Amino acid sequence: MIYSQLAVVGILNFRQGIDIIKLARSENIHEYRTPEADTNLNDGKSNYSKYGPFSLSTAPAENDGNGKGSSSVTVYDPYSSAVFKDENGDELISMHPLVVLSHETKHNSDKNEGIIDRRLNADGTQKISEDRAIATENITAKMIGEPEREFHNIKLEKIEEMLL
Repeated sequence: MIYSQLAVVGILNFRQGIDIIKLARSENIHEYRTPEADTNLNDGKSNYSKYGPFSLSTAPAENDGNGKGSSSVTVYDPYSSAVFKDENGDELISMHPLVVLSHETKHNSDKNEGIIDRRLNADGTQKISEDRAIATENITAKMIGEPEREFHNIKLEKIEEMLL
C-alpha cells in the first residue's frame, strides 16, 4: 500500500516524483513502514503513538545535512489520516495519508541529498527543512482537495490568529 501511495504522490507532484525515483536509485536506503511493522521491529515499542508520522535519518545520521546524504526510515499509517491535537486533546488539523507521505518523503529526499536544514526560517517560526516539506505537501494537498497548512507545529493561539 505504501509504495502504491508513493506512486500516486509522484504523479500528483512531478518534482516529487523525480525525488522518489532518486530515492529508489540511491545508494542510501530509504525504508517506509507502518506503525505495526515499526512496533514489531523495535521490541514492541514505536514512537508513532507519541509523535505520529515521522522520518528518522539513519546510517550515518550526521550526513543528512552536510552534503553527503543519509539513509532514512519513515513510519506512517497509510490507512488513516494523521490527526494533530492541542494540549487539551482537541483536534487542530487532520491530514490525508497522501499529504503526510508527501511531507515525510520530502524530508527523505533532503536527507538523501544531505541538505536537511535545521536552522530557523527568516520568521523564526520553524526549521527551514519544515518550510520545504510543507511547501511540497501543500502541492499534494491542493491536488486532492485537502486543506493546505503553513506551520509544522501549529499552536492553538496561531489558529485563533489565523481565524480572526
